[in-house]
Amino acid sequence: MSALDKKMDDSIQEIASIHGIALTKNDPVMVLLTLNERLINDSKDAQNKLLDNFRSQMEVIADKWSTEVLAPVEN
Repeated sequence: MSALDKKMDDSIQEIASIHGIALTKNDPVMVLLTLNERLINDSKDAQNKLLDNFRSQMEVIADKWSTEVLAPVEN
């Protein structure tokens, strides 16, 4: 069973217990679960790329500051 199948089963059980509505895996509303998972994963990937880029920029800046602080001052 894939992670998405498990999540679908868990969602179906939760919806049934909270709302008293029986769904199946091929119910059209389950498309929203799949779409939501896709959007979350795409957002995580994009945020990780932005974070990696920011981290790289901060490392360059920190290295530059370190070099400037340690460089002898010329008169």
